[in-house]
This record gives sequence, structure tokens and C-alpha cells, in this order.
Amino acid sequence: MKEEAHTDHGTVLKPDQAALVFDTDGHMSVVLPDMPPDAEIPAGWRLMLAIIGRCRDPDWVAEMVGDPGRPGVH
Repeated sequence: MKEEAHTDHGTVLKPDQAALVFDTDGHMSVVLPDMPPDAEIPAGWRLMLAIIGRCRDPDWVAEMVGDPGRPGVH
């Protein structure tokens, strides 16, 4: 059973969860839990961090969202 924590006051993350958050203005932030320095980073988190790195490339972003106004985007 999936537990929902969304309310009018926001979304609550569990202590072991990470999130990539975008506001309506397009600003991005990442929320990561405190972990020991030698802890292995889960694969899903590594994927999220890779996406964050690519989000700085406007051509990649346009390709991912299908922006027809950008040259070379189909």
C-alpha cells in the first residue's frame, strides 16, 4: 500500500528518500537525506544526479521535453 503524504502544507519525504523538485518558475532543487560519507549511493539517486547534470544543457532539455522551437528538436 502506497502512503501519500501530500497536503495543502506541502509534501513530506521519509528520512531515506531523495527528491528532485521544480517550482513553476523552472527553478530546480534537490533534497537528499543525511548519509554516512562512506554509504553507497543508490542507483536511483545516481540517475537523478545525472539528470541534474544534464539539466544545465538547454539543447538536451529541449530534446527531452520536445520543444519544437529549438533547432534540431523533433
